[in-house]
Order: sequence, then structure tokens, then C-alpha cells
Amino acid sequence: MSAPPPDRMLMRAVAEVVINEEKARAAADRELADRIAALEARPIEKPADEPLLVPPELAAQIRSLQQMLDEPPPVIAPPEPPQLPRRLTGTTVNRDGELVVLYSDGSSERHGKVVGPRGEAGPPGRDGAPGAVGAKGDAGQPGRDGIKGDAGPPGPDGVRGDQGPPGRDGISVAAIARNHCGELMFTLSDGTVLAPIGEKAA
Repeated sequence: MSAPPPDRMLMRAVAEVVINEEKARAAADRELADRIAALEARPIEKPADEPLLVPPELAAQIRSLQQMLDEPPPVIAPPEPPQLPRRLTGTTVNRDGELVVLYSDGSSERHGKVVGPRGEAGPPGRDGAPGAVGAKGDAGQPGRDGIKGDAGPPGPDGVRGDQGPPGRDGISVAAIARNHCGELMFTLSDGTVLAPIGEKAA
């Protein structure tokens, strides 16, 4: 269980002292009242023809005690809470460049500007040491085709290749004739007859 704050502990201690003093005063008043009652009840032996005489000192004490009993007890006001000292809780710089000090009671104080005007740009600094090589990035998009360059000089002759397989026999004209319209008809060696050329005989 955590302890209460210091100000509550102080108030509780003061309240306990006041209560204890009030109890002690009440006990003393009761004891004094009991003693007065015992004095008043005690018989005083005297001759029947003599009046009762009380010593002046005792009469004064009795009157004083009676006045004390008749007076109402004093009203004790509750103690005021202790005033905690104000303490600094933080500092900040506002938009105007002023230093602002913050306190625990919610108040604040400004202590003038602490930010000066912007200075001129200084000379460029020296180049730093080369950094470590980074990880390989993803492949980029293919670039556009460049401009076609000039034709280069002819290259050297290549090595002569192997002789290829024999080619197929060529096709030749096997016969020429005219049809009934007088158009030329060509018959090739593979049996193919070409369409009439359209040249008629004179």
C-alpha cells in the first residue's frame, strides 16, 4: 500500500494533536467538576448557632473554577493546508524565440529572447568519407534504343564452310504450244502447265 502525499500526512498529524488536546481538556474539566461536587457535598462541622464561613481564598478558587466551567469551550479551527513551495517544472522556447520557465503552480515567466536572427550560410563543408557499398538494387526499366551508328568496316572473310547436300533438279520448259485461241502454253519438265500468256498468233 503506497504512502499518502506529505501534505495529507501533515494534516492528519495536526488533527490528531488537536483531538488529543481536546480529550485531555474534557477529562480535566470532568475531574475538576467532580472535585467541586465533592467539596460541596462534604458536611462542615460547626456549632448550630454559628454561621457557615468559607475562607476567602477557597471562595475565590471556587468562583474561578465555576467561571471556567461556565465558559464554552473554545472553537478550534481546522488547520490550513500547508503551502507547498513553488518549484520549476520545465522550460521551453515559444514561437517568438523567448525562453519561458514553467512552475508547479501553473504559472510561467518569460525571460527574453534566446534565439537570434538567422545567420549567413557558412562555407561548404569537407566531403565526408565514402560510405559502405549498399545492397544491389532491383533491375531498372529497359532504356530506349540508341541512335543507329555508322556502318563499320567489312569484317574479315570467315572460314570456308562444309559442302552442302546436293540441290534438287531444276525445272525447265519441256514444251511450248498454242491453244485454240492462239495463246502460248508452256509445259514444264515437272509436268506443270503454265497459264496462257495471252500472246496470240498473228
